[in-house]
Amino acid sequence: MTHAYVYILASERRGTLHIGVTGNLLRAIKEHKAKKAKIPGAVPDQLVWYEKYATAEDAVYHAMAFEKWRRVWQLRLVETTNPAWEDLFEQPLRL
Repeated sequence: MTHAYVYILASERRGTLHIGVTGNLLRAIKEHKAKKAKIPGAVPDQLVWYEKYATAEDAVYHAMAFEKWRRVWQLRLVETTNPAWEDLFEQPLRL
């Protein structure tokens, strides 16, 4: 894998968050959306933030750091780049 992505999914605006790492962003989000269809409730499936990294090691390092952040910092990260909390999967992705 030559690059990797760190992404944040939300169940709704300021709802349950999930931070993940993948080498194939499209496939990962499709899998989360398919899981949401099978499990009722607050399952995060809206892509609200993502960032591309040069290596998988860089992506894992940053994802682990983001997971340790306070929730308010995670929310601020999303709101800085996506203030409307739009599902970015519905838009052209910068892959």
